[in-house]
Amino acid sequence: MRGLAWFAGTALALATTLTHADGEPTVRISAALGAPSPADIDNALARSFDSPFLASIKGSPDVRIDNCTAWQTWRDRVTGAQPESDYAALRGQGAQCDALAMVRKAHAPKRSALPADLNALTPARLYPATLWVAVSDEAVAALAQSGRTLAAASGIARFKVDRKGLLLEDDAQGIRLVLLARGDFDGDGWEDALYRRQAWVRGGSWSDVRLVLLTRRRAGAPLTELPR
Repeated sequence: MRGLAWFAGTALALATTLTHADGEPTVRISAALGAPSPADIDNALARSFDSPFLASIKGSPDVRIDNCTAWQTWRDRVTGAQPESDYAALRGQGAQCDALAMVRKAHAPKRSALPADLNALTPARLYPATLWVAVSDEAVAALAQSGRTLAAASGIARFKVDRKGLLLEDDAQGIRLVLLARGDFDGDGWEDALYRRQAWVRGGSWSDVRLVLLTRRRAGAPLTELPR
């Protein structure tokens, strides 16, 4: 089984700013995004993975996916990987590719209600329940419809902060939020935060990784998860 190389590195500092031609800031990116400089976004999308994946494709023979460009071509038809143990790593790498593509299209925010240091935003009551562990489609739907907070869904009051980001876990399960970028991703003028969210159940094979966009329009208000 492959190691998840895309997970390595610290995410606490937003080290780089993408800029318009006139020098105005557009999107602040974290080192965890995997693009060391603004000019490297396109290069990162085309760069070969450390080792390619053999993806199972709905309605087609297996396809070799060896960079983000190939992932973007096939992502909506990928159903697995060969061997199957590579599927989690492929989904993780795919999430990283999707994040790069989203940052490339993001806009300069005109206004923000987000704090300067998002990793200091640790109360779980400020996050939506949809971020919590859900191992079935029914559980995902139940969290989305509940209107509850992450604190209510998890029974845990606060995130812990470590070098990788925000961690919320108990003895059975947990999630991690890794900040990738800040900017206007949905075109409404408000600043949004793009995270990689990882979830797991201890002692089992289930795990999940996806991108989440969080925002709010009033300082101190709970965060809302935006559709992607």
